[in-house]
Amino acid sequence: MAKGSAKEMLSIIGALELKEGQLDLQKRERCASP
Repeated sequence: MAKGSAKEMLSIIGALELKEGQLDLQKRERCASP
């Protein structure tokens, strides 16, 4: 059970990091465009 929940946590963290990365990209694009 512990292994399963650990895997879930990792996938959740990965999804959150992916979201944050996409937001960062959008922010950078906005700043770069005049």
